[in-house]
Amino acid sequence: MNSVEAFKQSVRDWENVSHKWAKCGAADSEPDGVFQVSLAKAFSGYPLKIPNNAEAWDLYCSQPEAEKAASDLTAALSQCIDKLKAVNLADYRELKSFLEGYIWRTDLDYYN
Repeated sequence: MNSVEAFKQSVRDWENVSHKWAKCGAADSEPDGVFQVSLAKAFSGYPLKIPNNAEAWDLYCSQPEAEKAASDLTAALSQCIDKLKAVNLADYRELKSFLEGYIWRTDLDYYN
């Protein structure tokens, strides 16, 4: 598996975590937006503060497991960022092409 494929797998893993915690709002548009903006910032080298609680992920904070959901989303996002940063320079175009198609809630070029 090349480095871009490893990154794509980490994105699928994050999506699986978000669906696992749908009852806490993790599969809603707001957490997905947080995820996409985080990827755009990481790709562009823009300062990034990784969300680490239910409020930062915009989850249903009244749900008893919202903080556990946030912890799982944070761990999955951290893996994505690690994989993104590990992409080989030779695979940059492939990575950018994937991100341009995947990140639709924000403008990837905004952070450049």
